[in-house]
Amino acid sequence: MHALIAMTPTGQHETDELQGAHEEFIGALERDHRVILGGELKPPLAGHLGAYVVRCRDLEEAQRLAEQDPLAKSGAITVQAYEWQLVGVDPEAVDKDALLFP
Repeated sequence: MHALIAMTPTGQHETDELQGAHEEFIGALERDHRVILGGELKPPLAGHLGAYVVRCRDLEEAQRLAEQDPLAKSGAITVQAYEWQLVGVDPEAVDKDALLFP
């Protein structure tokens, strides 16, 4: 299954170090082929500043995984997993020039 991980700021200060650790965390998930896509929401949507879609066994695993994000562990964000019924992905439709992390 797949889950959408919604990230919501708590108002606590987010440092550059924490942001770097978050990016390393997401990068590790990408290398393990767990993250399908993700990114920042501009403007934030319903209080969520960003989201990513992960491959997982169940919603509980997705929530546990998201809670390992250094931003979540520090209290800078809260995370919530939602079931995502993926209908398809066309890799050719991705604007590779817009990718921040290949």
